[in-house]
Amino acid sequence: MMRGFLLLFLSAVYAFSLSIDGCGATFVTHAFDELSKAYQKKTNISITYTPIGSSGGIKQVLRGKADFGVSELEYKLEDNSYQLIPFVKGNISLVYNLDGVDRLVLDADVISQIYLGKITMWSDERIKALNLGVNLPDKKINVVHRYDGSGTTFAFTSFLDKNSKEWRDKFGVAMALDWAVGVGKKGNLGVSEAIKQTPNSLGYVGYSHARNFGLKKANLAYNDKIYSSDKKGYPLRSFSYFFLKIDGEKSQDVRRFIDFIYRSGDEIINESGLIPLDENDKVRLSIR
Repeated sequence: MMRGFLLLFLSAVYAFSLSIDGCGATFVTHAFDELSKAYQKKTNISITYTPIGSSGGIKQVLRGKADFGVSELEYKLEDNSYQLIPFVKGNISLVYNLDGVDRLVLDADVISQIYLGKITMWSDERIKALNLGVNLPDKKINVVHRYDGSGTTFAFTSFLDKNSKEWRDKFGVAMALDWAVGVGKKGNLGVSEAIKQTPNSLGYVGYSHARNFGLKKANLAYNDKIYSSDKKGYPLRSFSYFFLKIDGEKSQDVRRFIDFIYRSGDEIINESGLIPLDENDKVRLSIR
């Protein structure tokens, strides 16, 4: 009886004292905070997450400085010591700050031309053609982008690479690059703050950041349809993955947290502005 009590006591102490440290994508920050709170309430296990960008999360795991990373990059595994586990998906919003313009439509060609430095004014005829009847100002476009290694940038440039030959020939797909134009900011948070504070600006952030900051979101013209990042089916989106060492000291604890997310996290994920993975996603995105 005493032995059973001791085992119960030690288990309780372990659960109370266990903490798991992770870092990575800024795209999932709000969802991760709420999921961690819910998991700690259920298990007494503390999870600390630091949003430092996708590439930073991967590097910290490889250095043994974090129990897990979260990345929007399908990191190419060079050995069997690490694994990627699908986490969540979400839309990437094109956000802007234009007084008096509450509805804006852009397409892949115009976006690429802006980020290539070829379209510099909001009054450009190519933007006007997508926004008939909208009074666009004759003002310079203040372009904002990420300067850190970013999964959001990886997804954004992937979209442009797929839909613009000129972009593909100049830059292609990258998580960080030597931009042709604009001001660089760190994280989705930094870009969101810059758009909020800078008149006539344009940038790209995860939908949850756009919503939480109250930023205006441009609609996206794609394949003869107009899409809103508020809705499902939006073509500019990103997937996030957990990245961890298979036999890491706390990897099994991380997997229990992931199992909790799969079983109980959908409502929290939806409320945060992201999209839970369905079963097809989990199978399709699994890295073996």
